[in-house]
Amino acid sequence: GSRMGWERANFFAPPGAEPVIDYTWDKPNWLGWSAAEQQSTRTGVTVFDQTSFSKYLLVGRDAESSLQWLCTADVGVEVGRSVY
Repeated sequence: GSRMGWERANFFAPPGAEPVIDYTWDKPNWLGWSAAEQQSTRTGVTVFDQTSFSKYLLVGRDAESSLQWLCTADVGVEVGRSVY
């Protein structure tokens, strides 16, 4: 897949499996692989590369209040922190 010009994997095939998408109206061939990744994330440690997500630098008197209105998360954090 891609997002804003950044290519990223849609899924990771296990060793020995052919990493192709079989298009179907049924469960896709990669669903089990994705489920295994999800389970590993829940029970272990995972690093997510979110380079393709936008980053903004807002400055000014109303920057924080404007973002609080716009965002669903509480963005009132100290300088140098980020909010997902």
